[in-house]
Amino acid sequence: MSKILITRHVGTHAMSILESSGYELIVNPQDSEPSREWVLNQIADPHVGAACIMHSQPSDKVDQEFIDACNENLKCVSTFSVGYGESATPSNIADRSDHINVKAAHARGIKIGHTPGVLNDAGRLWHQPREAWRAAVDRLLAFTNRTEPPTIIYTSSRERENQSAIDADFTKRWGVDVKRVEKDVLASQADVLIVLCDLNPSTKDIVNKDFLAKMKPTSILVNVARRLNPARSLAQG
Repeated sequence: MSKILITRHVGTHAMSILESSGYELIVNPQDSEPSREWVLNQIADPHVGAACIMHSQPSDKVDQEFIDACNENLKCVSTFSVGYGESATPSNIADRSDHINVKAAHARGIKIGHTPGVLNDAGRLWHQPREAWRAAVDRLLAFTNRTEPPTIIYTSSRERENQSAIDADFTKRWGVDVKRVEKDVLASQADVLIVLCDLNPSTKDIVNKDFLAKMKPTSILVNVARRLNPARSLAQG
């Protein structure tokens, strides 16, 4: 009987379809990424005719090593992702967005499949949390002096490689200067400071006595964060 390799459990509904296909399934027994060696050993089995892989798992990268390990009867590789990247150079082996060497696969007669639409709902929800603070900025700007437009400064857990592009997008959206600054600069320069972060080990006591001491005497502190308690720091002086 032909076999299908599945490198990660893909959920009850999808697994039930695969189980009713009449093929023998080889399923990664762990609820985690398998070893690269395990994957290569499985695709070498002459009875394995197809492989279902995960885009986010480096163990599943369809590079030349993967193609060379495939038995001659393996005719299809399907990736659990909206699309697939094409890579044939060693320099970006670690780049998960380029996870399939399409040319090498086609040269071996292996068809490539993917799952368009699988992340539509998740992709929509990814942007949803941002809408609350964007709406807050929209409302605040509506009451500012347009002859002397304000500057929006903010901080985040880390500065990203494309931080300048991010700030430029924000600036274009609101028509005022927007830039990321470090926490101490935020404290010393903000006239209205809104705390939006959640409570976690990295944000615990982020607005503490030292932070408040750096703020302007006329500054306004607005706390809409869940479980953060600047009031305690205010009470301490």
